[in-house]
Amino acid sequence: MSFVKTIAIVFLLVCPGILFAGNESIYFKVETYPEQISASCRDGIAQIYDECSDQSEIINRALKRSKATGKTVLVVYGAEWCIWCHVFDKYVKGHSRKFNYEWQYHDGENLDWKMKERKSKHAKSRAEKLNKFVSQNFILVHIESYRSPNGAEAARNTGFDPDSFSYVPVIFSLDHSGYYAAHMLAADAIPGLEVRKDGWRDFRGFDRDILLSELTKLRTMALR
Repeated sequence: MSFVKTIAIVFLLVCPGILFAGNESIYFKVETYPEQISASCRDGIAQIYDECSDQSEIINRALKRSKATGKTVLVVYGAEWCIWCHVFDKYVKGHSRKFNYEWQYHDGENLDWKMKERKSKHAKSRAEKLNKFVSQNFILVHIESYRSPNGAEAARNTGFDPDSFSYVPVIFSLDHSGYYAAHMLAADAIPGLEVRKDGWRDFRGFDRDILLSELTKLRTMALR
């Protein structure tokens, strides 16, 4: 075995929380629910939202894990067709520089967007900082609002009122009892949070420092 391979194995044993994603991202694993999505659900279209299963059960599994770990449940109430839902998922999981989004819009159109973040000496370190905070403090839950059998009902059962919002994703935290604690404003209502023009014409992204600040508030409210 080569010296380089030996060093790599030792590093993974010492730092098991760190994963490598190509040459662009070093990130920490974020526990995410649903854990997997059946390929039989709408012919495997969904990437992050289970459009076919009981959404209340997804929340319940996440809450059980939350109680075991002491982490806060962070709900991303949205839909598979929502590009910003996918962007949020990539950002909190530590991706940077290059993004490839494949999803189906709600009118049935299959889309494939490749986005490039403008090169910055801070992007990678800020991506890792954001991802590490999410990994250490949250259980991430995707609740599907559009096609699932009971997404809105599952959200209401936490004390959250989906009818009060006209946008997705709505990102909110649950307290230790599984009840709604606080939510973020719409991304475009938070000054500086959205990044729409960067290294690519159709770029969609977030200012990571502002996003980290907003998520810190949700964690704090959930712990009260």
